[in-house]
Amino acid sequence: MQVIPAGRSDAAAPPRRAVDAATFEFLTHLSNATTAIAAVTTPGDVQQVLRERIDADEAHDRRVAEQARPTTSKDVV
Repeated sequence: MQVIPAGRSDAAAPPRRAVDAATFEFLTHLSNATTAIAAVTTPGDVQQVLRERIDADEAHDRRVAEQARPTTSKDVV
């Protein structure tokens, strides 16, 4: 391993790695969520933001489950 003294201009940054689209999308969402949480100032605010996100996720899951439910003759009007 080559040691380069601090402050030298030839200190190379680590090589960049390519990521697939799914990883990039995940990291983007993670960054956005972290930014949203960091924007709040009190523990109560953090709890509220997290509760709202959990509620939204649960509502989405319910909608998806409802759409996936098979239709029965009782459901037909």
